[in-house]
Amino acid sequence: MRKGENNNGGQPKNTVIYVTVDTRKINEGNIDQHVVFSDDRDDPPQKPGNPKDYVSTINKGMKVYWRGVAKDADSGDTIEITGVDVKDAKGSWTLLDGVESEQGNKGVKVGRVKGLYIEGQEPYSVRFRIEGRKSEFEVDPKLEMVATSQ
Repeated sequence: MRKGENNNGGQPKNTVIYVTVDTRKINEGNIDQHVVFSDDRDDPPQKPGNPKDYVSTINKGMKVYWRGVAKDADSGDTIEITGVDVKDAKGSWTLLDGVESEQGNKGVKVGRVKGLYIEGQEPYSVRFRIEGRKSEFEVDPKLEMVATSQ
């Protein structure tokens, strides 16, 4: 099985990226240590301390969703994804046709993956807020398109 196929027989699928936040420990000085990325693919979860090294795989023509999750589900904290932006110096996405809020699901962002296969990784930033706090946090992972057997 190739990276990112996730036992789906090589068929394209949407990707859900989870931004898990330790809401009890995070502050402006330790963001990277208290945010962990994972997704619903075979991409291994990112280890605390280095979100910029996390790469989520996506398939052409599909969608990618970003959802915030509190590490401690009993905390009652809600993570709102407030923005997903390309980190490209030109300011334009290579892999996505854009990112917008998901209708009817406050705090979730959805991107439309371009319909042609594009090689390489694309760095981007995710901004989020913990409901009830004024601070907004930002982390910088990557996306990579994988080929499918379609």
